[in-house]
This record gives sequence, structure tokens and C-alpha cells, in this order.
Amino acid sequence: MPRQRPADCSRRGKWIARFAEPELMWKVLALATTFAANLTIVGSVANMIVVESAREHIEVSFWDYARFGIPITILTTAAGVIVLLVLR
Repeated sequence: MPRQRPADCSRRGKWIARFAEPELMWKVLALATTFAANLTIVGSVANMIVVESAREHIEVSFWDYARFGIPITILTTAAGVIVLLVLR
């Protein structure tokens, strides 16, 4: 029978357990990775589908998308972190 390790001892999550509030850090990590998909066209499959579908009507370059994606990602991530810190 294989030996089971507690969730906080896994290799991937080991460093988060050292934070003062590990549960909050998991939420921040989930929030940041979710919002980061908006950063660039290739950040999410949905982004690529929409840009490809719009190709017949308008051409959207990487930098055209990034001009809006980068500030929106920064603002939504900052707002989300603030909300998480207030609601903890």
C-alpha cells in the first residue's frame, strides 16, 4: 500500500505552507492565475478562439490585444487581492 502524504507536504505546495496564512495564499494564487489568462491572446484558449473568429471582420495583433489585456489584468488582479484581504 503506497504511503500517503498530507496535502501540505506535497512538493508543489510545500512553500505555501510556510506563509502565515496558507489558505489565503492559495486563494491569491488561484485568483492571479485565473486573471493572468486575460494578459495575452495565447493566455487562454477562449482568447484564441475569439480572435480567430473575429479575423474575418478585424485583425487583432498580439500587441493590440496586450495593450488592453495587460492593464486589465493588473487592475483586476489588484482588485481581487484587495477583496481577498478585506474578506479574510
